[in-house]
Amino acid sequence: MGVLIIDARPLMPGVLQELVPTSIHENVQNISKLVRQWTDGESLFDGEGEELCVAQIGGKTVGVGGVVKCRDFPGALRVTRFYIHPDFRNRGIGTAIAVRLIENASQFADVVTCNAQASVQAKPFWESMGFIRIEHLGITHTLQIDKTLHI
Repeated sequence: MGVLIIDARPLMPGVLQELVPTSIHENVQNISKLVRQWTDGESLFDGEGEELCVAQIGGKTVGVGGVVKCRDFPGALRVTRFYIHPDFRNRGIGTAIAVRLIENASQFADVVTCNAQASVQAKPFWESMGFIRIEHLGITHTLQIDKTLHI
């Protein structure tokens, strides 16, 4: 079975219920926070260029990631709420979600930012995706979008 990356917004918040217990067990709070903020209407990923998607295998949600407007860099978008179920890590699922988010973001922004302090795997993962380390409060990495035409 292949990985399917889909828009999570029409399926929220139920599409994340499979990830909540595992993320809590790992002491990762961002999935519970995402569900709470969605339910409260605080973060609906509905601004220009914003997106929330999930990775599914056989109808089971195995990962999530989003992009929102970056408050710290005018005109930039920020990767957020990125999480892959531990049983599905190191299988290219995170990369598939990240590529989808970056491709979408590139239509709306020249820079994508992230905070890679959530786990020990985060920093090398985002650097493998082309993000460069920076020192900025709340942001650890940026990716400059290359919009030149490659023929």
